Amino acid sequence: KALGPDHVKTADAYFGMANVLKDQAKLEEAMSLYQKALDIRLKALGPDHVKTADAYFGMANVLKDQGKLEEAMGLYQKVLGIRLK
Repeated sequence: KALGPDHVKTADAYFGMANVLKDQAKLEEAMSLYQKALDIRLKALGPDHVKTADAYFGMANVLKDQGKLEEAMGLYQKVLGIRLK
């Protein structure tokens, strides 16, 4: 049975693919898939879930690799805030 486009396991697949793309230095493609994972996780799990934080963390890593350090720091701080709750 298909899980559908808004299922958490679908988000997990996007997240895994984004990790591979990041490792391949395909940063724009990685960011796009991290965003898809984030959108699903926000809808399905809410803004304070650890898996939502993981998506922000992946996006922050891409921003860091792109040299967008202030944006990366903002997302890392968001991740920390979620994980400390």
